[in-house]
Amino acid sequence: MHKSGTGWELVREFRLNTRKVLQQFTTAELLEEVARRANAAEPEEIRHWCEECQNFEPKTDADDRYNPCTKKHRLRYRAPRDWSEVVEERYGFFRLVCSDRDPVNGTGEAQV
Repeated sequence: MHKSGTGWELVREFRLNTRKVLQQFTTAELLEEVARRANAAEPEEIRHWCEECQNFEPKTDADDRYNPCTKKHRLRYRAPRDWSEVVEERYGFFRLVCSDRDPVNGTGEAQV
């Protein structure tokens, strides 16, 4: 129940209550939730594709349950929407946030 008061008092009370709620979680839990929400959002632009990562192992003879990520992350797939995306190679598996990303340079070797 809110006490009657000015708008600033209500804002202060809201901030204190929010801080109490957030203190129930560890920093790792909060960061995991932020990453989960970021990965669930529909991306406007994908900057890092899974095919450009050392942890990506595609197979042509795999079944529907096969996960090409060696870290077993849940990947998303963007199909090309038009021919320009096919030509520019803007389709494939991706994650917007990945703590295990290990980029590959043009020779197929990990970048240092």
